[in-house]
Amino acid sequence: MATLPIKTGRILEALAAAPAPAPASREPEWESIDPASLPKALAAAYDLKRKADAAAREAREAFETAFKAALPAPGAGMEYKFGYRFGQLAVCAAPIETAKPKKGALSFAALAKR
Repeated sequence: MATLPIKTGRILEALAAAPAPAPASREPEWESIDPASLPKALAAAYDLKRKADAAAREAREAFETAFKAALPAPGAGMEYKFGYRFGQLAVCAAPIETAKPKKGALSFAALAKR
């Protein structure tokens, strides 16, 4: 088999001298969108989604309230928390958390320009 006349020494040296790439962020950067800035068709679809979310939230809160009423109190400074990942019901007793501050909303037009 014939060998190619390529000097790999310089290529390897250049690769070794090159700075390592910055690690990719594992967390996506979420942007809050101002719903008032949505085009009419998207605003209508978003309104329908919000109504469905409200109905689901009411059903979830009714279920969780009934579930908590069937259990003994979790203890001072504790509360029951529910999880529904991948359709699986999970519950735990965890310390009561305080609300986190919210970021400002971004307009739809500003997001579309990115």
